[in-house]
Amino acid sequence: MDRKKILFISQYFPPDITAAAFRISETAKLMADKGFYVKVLTAKPHRGEAVSNKKNNINNCFPESKVMRAPIFELRNIGKGKLKYTPHFISFMFSSVIWGLFGTDSSFDYIIVSTPPLLIGISAWILSKFKKADFILDIRDLWPDCFLSGGYISKRNLVYYFGKKLENFLYKRARLITCVSKPMSDYLSGFRNGKSRAHVIYNGINSEVLNDKLERETDMKFKEKKKDNEIIITYSGNMGNAQAISTVVEAAEILKSKKINSVRFKLIGGGVKRPGLERKVAKENLENVEFLGPFGKSEASVYMLRSSALIINLKNAWAYSKTIPSKVFDYLYANKPILYGIDGEGKQILGSLPGNIHFKPNNADSLVSAILKLTENYDYYLELSRKNREFLLNKFTRRQMVDKLCDLIKDIE
Repeated sequence: MDRKKILFISQYFPPDITAAAFRISETAKLMADKGFYVKVLTAKPHRGEAVSNKKNNINNCFPESKVMRAPIFELRNIGKGKLKYTPHFISFMFSSVIWGLFGTDSSFDYIIVSTPPLLIGISAWILSKFKKADFILDIRDLWPDCFLSGGYISKRNLVYYFGKKLENFLYKRARLITCVSKPMSDYLSGFRNGKSRAHVIYNGINSEVLNDKLERETDMKFKEKKKDNEIIITYSGNMGNAQAISTVVEAAEILKSKKINSVRFKLIGGGVKRPGLERKVAKENLENVEFLGPFGKSEASVYMLRSSALIINLKNAWAYSKTIPSKVFDYLYANKPILYGIDGEGKQILGSLPGNIHFKPNNADSLVSAILKLTENYDYYLELSRKNREFLLNKFTRRQMVDKLCDLIKDIE
């Protein structure tokens, strides 16, 4: 029997430091391990200190020899403004078609494209016609509504209008759609006109890259460096409009005014909002806030394991309530209390575990109340949070998600 051939298309891939890059690399490797012939079409490194890490290609578990990298306009070369991302995304849409047509094998059985951005769905659809492949669309965020929720565009903007047209076009033409949550599946299935529903493939975690030795060493360092009664609350991820990390900085200001000195925040990652947040922290002399990274996934995991608690926040918006941030699963592995200001299925997952504490999204006062609740009985919440990892490994590993994807692919043969 011939090996089935898969082409993954993703704008992000290691050494880019993004959740999408980690997911595609891990998924591609697992699919290859299951007997598929797999190639990846991606952009040249451009996100999260990727260029400086290119030499070692950190975080990549998939062989570079099977990766094709098309050019992309880097953000620093295309000016500023709310729509600065548009030429960035359009450039890869065109270059990926060219590289896909002339730089890949003559045919594939499946082309799997992971969004955002949604524009690369056009690339995948075009290539599926030329390569005579089934077009599989993997949706991680709802565009253009995420742009709308992030304040980049309005409903009167032509970008939003054409984005909705593109959404309708692609969702109807995909042979198979996968997505990250049940609410997103319900929304996407409404476009299918009697075709198969959108199927949920959760982000999950690659438990195989984590090990007991790392955790033991991390715990030892944590015990050596942590001050008595100090609570270290860590955020790890992108610092953009959606994450509203300004809420955490505002909470730090409130705690300082209340003379609560036992709580410190560590903010790990990059993003368009980080420089402004750093200026605000310096201006207000907030010694309880520290910026770190961005780091690769393993190093970020060390900081999570060292922390007393973890924090996640998303703006309260329709599009964000339909997704589950990938860091939910990374956080669960750390087995520490999670302070969460999110809605939708992510809220349901974290709320089903007693060691985590909810606060109103994007609300600093509510976050401070959650922090005080945590600090007043920290050992209690820490003990309860020990259920987080077991829950994660039972339901949300990358291998389980890949097994489900393989079953879905077999069903369309």
